[in-house]
Amino acid sequence: MTKTALLITVGSRGDAEPFVSLAQSLSEEGYGVDLFLQKDLSQLADTEDKNVVVHELPFTQMDFYKFVGNPSHGKGHPNPRVSFIGIIADCIG
Repeated sequence: MTKTALLITVGSRGDAEPFVSLAQSLSEEGYGVDLFLQKDLSQLADTEDKNVVVHELPFTQMDFYKFVGNPSHGKGHPNPRVSFIGIIADCIG
């Protein structure tokens, strides 16, 4: 059985870089990695690594920040995870 990992990151370059590094480390340990990055940050990943498949999320860092302050979905929800999903829903929109 092949070991696999799913990594999803949203935010700034500083948010994405640790996930890219983790994907590389997991690949070196024999994992197959699906790494989801915003389309403007996908260039951070090593596209030569056959163990890491990069998937582009359909929005940019600026799209994300546009909705962070005023999401139309999940706003005011007591669970911050619901608010975060609302922001992503707005970005994909």
